[in-house]
Amino acid sequence: MLQEEIVKKKRIWARKWIEDREPTGGCILLYAAASVQYKIPRISLLYKIKGKYSVDCKSGLDTVLTAEEETILSNWIIQVGNTGFPITKDSLLDCVALLVKTLSN
Repeated sequence: MLQEEIVKKKRIWARKWIEDREPTGGCILLYAAASVQYKIPRISLLYKIKGKYSVDCKSGLDTVLTAEEETILSNWIIQVGNTGFPITKDSLLDCVALLVKTLSN
């Protein structure tokens, strides 16, 4: 069984894209068109271009597990499922809680 990569949907603020399109005269039409095309709130895009917010910032809280730990956990789930013991929601939550508790020590 092939493992499919799960692509997380993120809003990516590309510094190069913003620098290439930074208007010299304050063209609001550019912001509006970009916000519609990339499904980004217009005012957020405007603030990032004007410098009110950092271009490279990430919205939301930090994740508890790193990407590597999530990969290890997903591989374990697939391996256990392939052996004939599917993981239930409760057992998954217990394992994640134990993993977080072990890693925090």
